Amino acid sequence: MLEIFDLGGFHHYHAAAMSSGLPVYIQVQKAVANAMRLEGTLELSSLTRLHASLLRQDGKVNARLDFGRQEDGVARIQGQLQSDLVLQCQRCMGEMNYHLDSTVSLRLLRHAMGNEDEEEAIEISEDTLQVHELIEDELILALPALAVHEDSSECEQSQVPQKYLGQDAHDEQNPFAVLAQLKTDSTSTR
Repeated sequence: MLEIFDLGGFHHYHAAAMSSGLPVYIQVQKAVANAMRLEGTLELSSLTRLHASLLRQDGKVNARLDFGRQEDGVARIQGQLQSDLVLQCQRCMGEMNYHLDSTVSLRLLRHAMGNEDEEEAIEISEDTLQVHELIEDELILALPALAVHEDSSECEQSQVPQKYLGQDAHDEQNPFAVLAQLKTDSTSTR
């Protein structure tokens, strides 16, 4: 258990064994009312839904989440997630180091409703928020849609055909050249 001392009393939150300073869940209303800040690390190996997107699950994510209210009175979470991930390059299928640095900006709503601004909203049906799940969701959303090395020279050369790395494609014989020859042969026989 993690004891929060700076909230005007003792508030107990359950922290997982694989985290440092990040509770598994918190009571949202208390966190917002007290403008709580959560800071800590979480092992990537504990985020099982993220595993499918990673080539290796070792490492940690550093998280900072600030709870509070906007000027209009709407509860919100703002923060930062940082991690060094190992993804699989979709060009060469080799390892690709990816530094993730993502800003978290969420509105907490009791009932789903339209959201006109650029800030994402999550619906809170109970007063309990699963912190680790929230962090995992935000990490998944922050991953690149297509993981490829920024510079194709970083790709493992043995895994990638040269024509995909910008080499001259005209060096190869066109497979449709035979069809062009057949077409000219058929028009000359008429």
